[in-house]
Amino acid sequence: MRRFVIPFIFTIISCQALRGAEQWLRLTTPHFEMFTTAGEKKGRECILYFETVRQFFIDVGIAKNLSIAPVRIVAFRNEKEFRPYAPNEMAMAFYPDELDRDYIVMSEIGQDRYPAAVHEYVHLIIKHYGLKLPLWVNEGLAEVFSTLRPLGKKMAFGDPIPGRVLELRAEPLLDLRTLIAVGQNSPYYNERTRVSMFYSESWALTHMLYVSPGYRPGFPVFLNALAEGEGTEAALRKAWGKSLKEIHEDLSIYIRGGDFHSLVASVQLEKSAEDPDVQPVTAWDADLVLAEIMSSSANKAVLGRQMLERLMAEQPKRPAPPAILAELALREGHSDEAIRMFARASELGDANPEMYFRYAMLLWSRPQTGGGIAVIQALRKAVELKPDYPEAHMRLGFALMDHGDYKQALPEFARLRTIKPEDAFSFYYSVAYATYRLGDAAQARIALDKARPWAKEPSQQMSIDQLTQAMDSTSQRDAKTPVPSAAQSEAVETVSPSSRLPRIEGTLDIVECGGETTRLAVASGGNTLWFLVDNPNAVRITNAAGGSVDFTCGKQPGRPVIVEYQDRPSAETKTIGVVRGIEFR
Repeated sequence: MRRFVIPFIFTIISCQALRGAEQWLRLTTPHFEMFTTAGEKKGRECILYFETVRQFFIDVGIAKNLSIAPVRIVAFRNEKEFRPYAPNEMAMAFYPDELDRDYIVMSEIGQDRYPAAVHEYVHLIIKHYGLKLPLWVNEGLAEVFSTLRPLGKKMAFGDPIPGRVLELRAEPLLDLRTLIAVGQNSPYYNERTRVSMFYSESWALTHMLYVSPGYRPGFPVFLNALAEGEGTEAALRKAWGKSLKEIHEDLSIYIRGGDFHSLVASVQLEKSAEDPDVQPVTAWDADLVLAEIMSSSANKAVLGRQMLERLMAEQPKRPAPPAILAELALREGHSDEAIRMFARASELGDANPEMYFRYAMLLWSRPQTGGGIAVIQALRKAVELKPDYPEAHMRLGFALMDHGDYKQALPEFARLRTIKPEDAFSFYYSVAYATYRLGDAAQARIALDKARPWAKEPSQQMSIDQLTQAMDSTSQRDAKTPVPSAAQSEAVETVSPSSRLPRIEGTLDIVECGGETTRLAVASGGNTLWFLVDNPNAVRITNAAGGSVDFTCGKQPGRPVIVEYQDRPSAETKTIGVVRGIEFR
């Protein structure tokens, strides 16, 4: 959508004038934290409404086991106060999803502002559940649920939105093939003359599919098909057995008929949510919240940074400003600055586990800046602050594996209850490799069998084959050799730590260096495989022909090599592992 750009000097004056101009209050309930200048009465009304909405989504099964951290709501007294922070001129509420924490920002508190705020809350839920929905479904669901309204001890939703209905009856509908193809950069999502029709038709189609009696039973099938990776058209046909043309005809009849059903559900609100704690907010803390919101908008980030730097100068021992500045630098691609600010926030004792996780992931992507120990320390802090943090436990396990600490890695892997498909191979292979290195061949084979179905790349299948061969060789050797003592076993592992690493045999094609990372490309079996060199001093280089080995950056003459590596695929560096040994043949 078109951005609303306020003259820079006016924005600065407006934001600085807020300090001390209005009394900010902070209201807290178990699931929300609210900052508002609208007064205690309206603040209580608003936070109770959001607690009820949250409970509705849980009670009807839409958001089972919703365990996200408390959402921060910022509600201004009026639109004039709100406007300097809005991402565009049309927004009455917004959800800045670039931020480290979840925010919903409202122009003011009132019944006419709740639909826009609930719309953004639905986006928040969809994001946290990791649902990859087409844009029209995402916006359509947000619009359908934006009509949520209290009905005694129940909540109703699905009421027709008058403005949407009038537009749909007055203008030709978009062809469904056009509607389902709309993305973030489409004119239908960004141009004022088109976006309204996109929202209206997305709402109407979603309303028909989810609320109408004839379509409602198939909606879960539709969502499951999308989650399994099927295209929108295929998912629609799978759920209802109809073509786009047939659904379009039904939609036209649905809109003209005006038979928009509403649904009602009981809501049992927690007692602890009914009486929020209310406290005044200092000017510094209010400005911190405003600065974080400002930093989320691309065309206001400069002002946000200035506010944060001022706050950091005023209270240099508070960790929040450098933590937010680190996130801003990370979004802008300034990795060195982000690392510096993350480190400062860490030294000051920041209590946000997400901050430590992102700090660790940044260090991991740039191993020359911190090394494995710093990654492990940051991830340990993340899981200390948030014990139920699956992603951090898994990454900590991987980091410990890289350090050869297999005994400590396995308990981190054991904390995971569900594994994302994109992590399945690395997870199961790592468990197999760790248990193998610790001498538990039976468990290693079980884990390796679980990894096999997820080996989609040639390099992954090769890693499985090599580990299988290593285990088979070990079994044959152990059958012929007396079992060594514990001390002898430890000595063997210490002398040759990489003896059982995965190995690739091929020809060295490219040495890419001179930038932030060094990578090797090896041609093997008709494929080109890329490896990361995170620490040249940790790479063991041998030459079968004897003598020293000289090679420079760039294209190589194609000399045969065997590369030993730690299996650690990285989307950031586009590598399949980290080099630990190169043997020139």
